[in-house]
Amino acid sequence: MNAKFKMPKFGRDLTVMGSLKEVLMTFLGTTISIVLTFGTAAWLDHRQQIKNRRLTAMMVIANIEDFAQNMRDVNSTLVEWDSTLTRISALPRDSVLRLNDDEVKAFFKATLVGVLLQRDKTAENIFTNDISTWRDVGNLRFIRNVGECYSFINDIEKNYRIQLDRKSKLGQRFMEDYYNNSEMTGGECVAAILDMKDTKYFIADFTGSFVHYFEECIDDLLQYNRENMQLIGVTREEVMDFIKTWEKTTE
Repeated sequence: MNAKFKMPKFGRDLTVMGSLKEVLMTFLGTTISIVLTFGTAAWLDHRQQIKNRRLTAMMVIANIEDFAQNMRDVNSTLVEWDSTLTRISALPRDSVLRLNDDEVKAFFKATLVGVLLQRDKTAENIFTNDISTWRDVGNLRFIRNVGECYSFINDIEKNYRIQLDRKSKLGQRFMEDYYNNSEMTGGECVAAILDMKDTKYFIADFTGSFVHYFEECIDDLLQYNRENMQLIGVTREEVMDFIKTWEKTTE
C-alpha cells in the first residue's frame, strides 16, 4: 500500500493564504481599475461642467455688455437730436422760417428719422429656454442678476420703441398734410411740424426725460453686468475679447 502524503497544516495554511492573496490582489486590482475609470470619467465630466458653466455665463455677460455698448452708440445720436430739438423749438417763428438747409435736415432727423437699437437674442434664448443651462451655471445670485438684466433690457427696448413709433406717426402725419405742397420752404416745413400738437408732446417728453432716462439705463445696466463679472470671476477685458471672437464666428 502506498503511503499517502499528508501536507502539514502549516503548508496547507500557506497554500490557502496564497490563493486568498491572489484572489484579493485580483479583486483589488479590478476595484482600483473601476475606481480609476469611473473616477476619471467623473473628474472629466466635472471639468466639462465647469467649462460649460463658464462658457454659458460668458455668453450671457458678453451679450449684456454688447447691448449696453449698442445703447451708447445710439445715445450719441439721441444727444445730438436732443440738442437740435431743444434749440430749434425755442426759436421764435421768424427765426424758424429762416433756418438754413443743414438746420432743416438736422430737425427732420431729430423728429422724423429713427435709429435702430440692435440686439442679439441668441444668448438670452439659450439661457431662458434651456433648464439644464440654469442648472449648469449653478450660481443662484448670478442667475437672478441675469434675469433682472434681461427684464431691464426688455423694458428699455419697449420704451425706446415707443419713441420710434411716435416719430413714425409724426412723419406719416407730416407726409399726409404737407408732402404735396412743393412750394413750402424748409423753414416753413419745420414750422408746420412744430405747430403739430403731437410734435409738442414728443419734444417735451424726448428732451425733458427720455434722453436722461436712456443715459441712466446705460449706467445701470453696466453696473449690473460688473456684478455679474465679479460673481463668475471674469474681467471686462476677457468679456470684450469674447465679444470680438463671437462677432467673428457670426460674420
